[in-house]
This record gives sequence, C-alpha cells and structure tokens, in this order.
Amino acid sequence: MKKKILITAVLALFFSAISFAQLGMGLGPCNGKNLSDKEKIENFSGIPNLTEDQISKIKELRTERMKEVTQKQALLKEKRAHLKVLMTQDNPNQKEIDKTVNEINSLRGDLMKSRIDMQLKIRSLLTDEQKVYFDKKIISGKHLHKKGFHHNKPARK
Repeated sequence: MKKKILITAVLALFFSAISFAQLGMGLGPCNGKNLSDKEKIENFSGIPNLTEDQISKIKELRTERMKEVTQKQALLKEKRAHLKVLMTQDNPNQKEIDKTVNEINSLRGDLMKSRIDMQLKIRSLLTDEQKVYFDKKIISGKHLHKKGFHHNKPARK
C-alpha cells in the first residue's frame, strides 16, 4: 500500500514538473506586453469592438469558470496519474482501471460542459456582428484563444 502511494506521489510530482516546464515564460501570444483588459480580451477572443460593459462581464465569467474548474482539473491530473500506476502494476486490476477511466471521462465531460456554458453566456452578450467572429473561433476549434494558443501552448500542426 505504501509503495502505491509513493509511486502515485512521485508520478504526480513528475507530471507537475513537466507541466510547469512546458509553460515556459508564460508570455503567450501577448509577448509580455502591458495590454489593457480590452486589448487582452480582444487579442485572445478575436471579438472586435467590445464595450467596457461586455469586457467586464466576460472577465467575470472567465474568473467564475476558473474558480469552478481548477479543482476538477487538479483531480483529473490525479486520476490520470493513478491510472498509469494501475496499468503498470504486475497484476493490473481491470475493474479498478475501468472505474478510474469512467471517473476521468466524467471529469472531462464536466469540464467540457462548463466550457460550453461559459461560451454560450459570452455569446449572449455579443452583438450580431461580434457573434460572427466569436462563432468562427468556436467552429475553428480555437475556442477563445488567438492563433490557436490554448493555455500558453502552441496549436498542434
């Protein structure tokens, strides 16, 4: 039992270190420039002519969602590490693996629903012209990030 906990802890630390290493300087597409809130949101969302009221509401929605998903994202990483431990045991327990896979899928579904909910709330704040730009981002799969950047990672090619 202690061996499993130790392996899980080591894997969690290892994957955390990799995650931080991939973030680099954390500058993303803004290259560290001191941009206003409006410029930041327009750069990342691709939505032109946002009003101060729209920006304020979008910031509130994003902050609310970040609070909501942070715990679930951490739990998802933990479950993925646990799955790797289960799969590399001498005698893997298929039922335990299946249970962990189902938990991972449930968390991923919750995160997807949360993202879609936020997107629909943001869309409801926009004018018809702004919705065209917003919808283009959604359809392209780039969500609300400029040039395919997602969590400071470049888009896949």
